[in-house]
Amino acid sequence: MGLPATLSSDVFSFGLLLFELLTGRRGRPEQSPVKLLLELRTQDVAPRLAQQVDGTYRELLMGMLAHEPASRPSMTEVMQKLASIHVS
Repeated sequence: MGLPATLSSDVFSFGLLLFELLTGRRGRPEQSPVKLLLELRTQDVAPRLAQQVDGTYRELLMGMLAHEPASRPSMTEVMQKLASIHVS
């Protein structure tokens, strides 16, 4: 959106990376970077991407990729959830 990076935007970026790690592919590999940025700015991509991952990670990914930054978990919460998934 042209705003300075925040902790919340870092959580979103890590969510995109986590999606790639879990699926082995980018969320929209066919799109140019400019089109992808426009999509991320105007659309909620969380439901479409989260449904493509194992149910264990779905809720976490939904939160991390929430369109509204205030709805995203903190990185501490993300790390705690990932640790609990790993232990399970």
